[in-house]
Amino acid sequence: MIEQEVRTSLSVFSDPATQLSVSALDDKHCGFEFTRNGKEYQGKAAYSDGDLRVKLLNREWQSLQSFLASEEMANLDALARVQQRIYSQSKVLDFWVDGPAELDNGDVQPASSLFREGAVHVDGETKILVLDGPAGMGKTTLVNKIAYDQSRAFLDRRSNNLVLIVSSRGRKLSRLNDAIAATLQDFRIKIYYPEIPILVKYGLIKLVIDGFDELVNSDGYKSAWRSLSELIDSVNGGGTLVLSSRDTFFSEQMFIQRAQRRDAVWEGKITFSFLRLRAWTKIEANLLLEKYKVLDAHKEGVMQFFEDSSYSSLLRPFFIKHLTDILNTDDYEDDSGLDPDRIIHYVVEGFLQRETALLSPDSSVSSSMLRRFFHELCVEMRNQERATVELDVVHFYLDGVLEEEGIDEETRNQLVYRSGSVAFLDVSDEDQRGRRGFPHQIVGDYFFIEYLLITLSKDISELEDLLSLGVFGLDLSEMAVAVVEVEPELGIAGRHVQQLFTLASDRSTSSIVSMNSATIACALMRTTLSDSYTGYTCKGVAFGNVSLKDVVLPNWSVADSSFGFLDLSNSIAIELRLDTTHVQQMRVSNLTVLPPEWDVYPVILEVQQASKILVYKDSAKIKEKIDLLKAPSPNAKVPTTEATAGENLLDKITRRWLRQYYVDLTDSQEEPSLNHRLWPEVFKILKDSNRIYYAVLPKSDKRQKLYHMKEARALLERKHEDPAKDQEIKDIWEKVRSLE
Repeated sequence: MIEQEVRTSLSVFSDPATQLSVSALDDKHCGFEFTRNGKEYQGKAAYSDGDLRVKLLNREWQSLQSFLASEEMANLDALARVQQRIYSQSKVLDFWVDGPAELDNGDVQPASSLFREGAVHVDGETKILVLDGPAGMGKTTLVNKIAYDQSRAFLDRRSNNLVLIVSSRGRKLSRLNDAIAATLQDFRIKIYYPEIPILVKYGLIKLVIDGFDELVNSDGYKSAWRSLSELIDSVNGGGTLVLSSRDTFFSEQMFIQRAQRRDAVWEGKITFSFLRLRAWTKIEANLLLEKYKVLDAHKEGVMQFFEDSSYSSLLRPFFIKHLTDILNTDDYEDDSGLDPDRIIHYVVEGFLQRETALLSPDSSVSSSMLRRFFHELCVEMRNQERATVELDVVHFYLDGVLEEEGIDEETRNQLVYRSGSVAFLDVSDEDQRGRRGFPHQIVGDYFFIEYLLITLSKDISELEDLLSLGVFGLDLSEMAVAVVEVEPELGIAGRHVQQLFTLASDRSTSSIVSMNSATIACALMRTTLSDSYTGYTCKGVAFGNVSLKDVVLPNWSVADSSFGFLDLSNSIAIELRLDTTHVQQMRVSNLTVLPPEWDVYPVILEVQQASKILVYKDSAKIKEKIDLLKAPSPNAKVPTTEATAGENLLDKITRRWLRQYYVDLTDSQEEPSLNHRLWPEVFKILKDSNRIYYAVLPKSDKRQKLYHMKEARALLERKHEDPAKDQEIKDIWEKVRSLE
């Protein structure tokens, strides 16, 4: 027994073409002799209290683990020092935040403490810890942090083991041992692959296979699982293996099945634990923002974005870091911050950049190629009416896009091989491992609307197929507004809005194409591009839910049509004409301005008042409320008040800036209010009150400062739910009231 264990443990450390000699000395001892790095070693081994101990000639007895870790053998001190140098240079660990996790469905606790608990060595058994969680949730950062801490503890002699992280890092490795050997070679230390199972078995190294789902993907699937099975056999009932993956396809039964082990060799020798990273909360997000030294004003805007339930699942370390990278550039002054309406654009761009870098570390694929691929993918998802597609479909579309871009076949095959494993193409759940989707539906919606608008700008005749893919709701309308405002290079203009209205008018009222054309056209009227075109018309259209809130509407005539829901809250709609048009439900606010001749009264009226919505169904009451919103004369732009010149100017500019409108303060032709004699004073009041910020955005093929107003709606309504901010608003209006 002792001879066999010594032979197994030391033979892999012997020099090639040399023999390890093991001989029995008595019932409890055996002798051994071997050559390593050209040096002869002789000694004996014995069990002591169940542990195997060794004694070299002229030396003291020591545990087998200490001997294997020594400078003469694996020299783990050298590995620890290399890890210290590598990880200490990584800025990622400077911004480490311990996120929430759960171990084996237990209580939610910090991920690092649960990792150490789950990876604890179990005598006589191989512990397999499965670490999973969505992409971008910080799995790689977590294991890097653990490896760094362990290397420090090892050198300080506070720990007797190290963590070794193995990853394919983009290389096409069909076997797990290839990945382990490549990692050891990168470290340039004198540890070789055959020695790893022994070091793992005796608990000297905890082996982490980062991105295990990538190693087992595609044609490497069977061979990688076979390699893992061989590794477990070599460890033979000891040590810890950590399989880190964004794929939740593991279970104890499936593990045995995929490793193709149906015999009793592993029975009683393997234990499993499952560590799952949980979604971050505001606590972790705020900690990360603080570590990046993000200003409180900026931090507030980021957190407000993630607090929206629509975006809460995007609260991942990667996205937060990406936003901080933007905030910490020279594009933002101390008193400026991210425009909430642009954050989703930044998130999508971050997603695209990360996906490109992970799919193609050698930069053979550009982000523009991958953008085209995502366009194709999101259209296919809408065709299938599902949020995911089969992995084969992912492969098919990526191969097609890359072939059109002139990528050679060998490179295409490698990229297609990786496409099901890397980055943010999430797996929906463990029952659908063969399907992939975007990290959030809103990311897919962004790419879909972007592709739709590209098609609109190039050839509207090719648009009908896209417009027939389901009924577009207000969520896609909002996305269309966001995309147009942040991507002026799409070239969408007022004429495209009219083309959509014409398409909607030319189709039957029951046509999905008609309804969706009208939905997108109305969304585009909320953007600044509508200023470049006058005289929009449409006829015989069945509008669904339409939001035209916070808009100064251009001249628009609608005839013989109907609206399911029409939102005109905070809008100046004196140039809107509805002729023989029915409105089922309508929303207004006290700031809504309707034409003097308005004669359309909905069945249901909603009146927005601060955070409350009052609902009226009585026809007389509805008429009374709407008549109060009519402009008093054909020439009036806003209701007459006894306002001062300063108040009138602030009212006008605030209405303009309500609709995500960015102002070039050097261009008075674009915004005539800049020529007003009181504008410098009004601007100073707003800036001193921290209501104005700027972003460096593209305009006319150049990037320049464009200004925007914080919480324009609350300023226009002259009230805020927060008492402190409500007082700030009152102070602003009091100051501008004195301007004549």
